[in-house]
Amino acid sequence: AAGRESIAGYVGAFLREARQLLGIRTLRWLMASTTAMAFAAGGYTSWLVDFLERDKGMSPKRATNLLIVTMFGAVAGILVGGRLADRLRKKMPSGRLVVIAIGMVCTMPAAILALEAPPGPVLYAAGIATMFFISWYHAPMAVSVDDLAPPERTVAAQGLVIFTMHLIGTAPSSWVVGIVSQNTSLYTAMWVPTGALVLAALAMFVAIPGFAGDHSRARSGMAR
Repeated sequence: AAGRESIAGYVGAFLREARQLLGIRTLRWLMASTTAMAFAAGGYTSWLVDFLERDKGMSPKRATNLLIVTMFGAVAGILVGGRLADRLRKKMPSGRLVVIAIGMVCTMPAAILALEAPPGPVLYAAGIATMFFISWYHAPMAVSVDDLAPPERTVAAQGLVIFTMHLIGTAPSSWVVGIVSQNTSLYTAMWVPTGALVLAALAMFVAIPGFAGDHSRARSGMAR
């Protein structure tokens, strides 16, 4: 009984903090954007090897090798995105969100080219570019969450954002793409994550204008 009460207490505290944090407009849009981005990333990576084998006629080994190569692009993207975000933050309060939005926009043509290109150097380049730009958001997103949450709730805010991203974004992405594939084709299904990229970018552009005000309120103890 004591254990159940303890769990209920933790859940209740989480829900209360989540309700307060969701009152911050920019944080809501940031969460919507990064959740859509997590859905896109999850959908791509879960089905990429199958897509390369079925639709592009690559062998399992070549498809796996391509996936491994694109991971180098992802690592580079995390580092470059963080570096650019810090630089632009010195020029404008919402600089980190702007870098995230740029990364999302640049991911779109790279992903489309990867879907359309035949096996060869162009496909490899498009795959690397897709993972490079899609990874820009990782570091600046985490710092922006801290900027938007009241100092005493930064850890709770990080937990809420990560929980939402993976529960609503990453977790169902493979299943959704699979369902669409069963009813149409895997080629058609791979456009679902691409559509999620568009939603992610739009949500981030909506988040940008209110960042400075919400950041200021968070630091002054007036977050809403």
